[in-house]
Amino acid sequence: MKTKYITLAALAAIITPAIATTMYFLAIVALAVITDSSNGAEYKALPLSFIYGLLISGFHVIALGLPIVWALYKLEKLNIWSLITSGFFAGCIPMSIWSWPIDYTYKSGSSYWEGKEIVIAKVDGMPTLIGWVDYLQGVAFMGMFGIISALSFWWVWKRYSPNKSFKPTPESGAV
Repeated sequence: MKTKYITLAALAAIITPAIATTMYFLAIVALAVITDSSNGAEYKALPLSFIYGLLISGFHVIALGLPIVWALYKLEKLNIWSLITSGFFAGCIPMSIWSWPIDYTYKSGSSYWEGKEIVIAKVDGMPTLIGWVDYLQGVAFMGMFGIISALSFWWVWKRYSPNKSFKPTPESGAV
């Protein structure tokens, strides 16, 4: 695997989720403006959404994505579907750990307003059904960013690498 193509593809994998995060943030700002609930403070947070997106996606790509790509490459299992699957799980794993809903330290609860009623998400430190659904939605949402990152990695690799497949290039003179 050529280092410059891996670096280029990794940079694409880092930048794409940051752009997606910024676009998501812009959609929320647009909704606030349309519904006349904007006070202007959200515009100041726009650059931060891109910077945080870069930092978080950069960490994920370096700590999880590149080792997974290297392992799949060495096993000769690197293809679009293995990248999509591994990208999804690379996005899900940190989120599933950091947002684990069970609170072992003390008995706590949480609820929130959902449209026309209050929804109870956690009782005595244990999530209710809606608490688990919220947790899984958040984890799957981050998994989608992993898929976006994997697809951008794949696209850049296919576009710029002289070896258009993910198969190792044989040594010169090898049969």
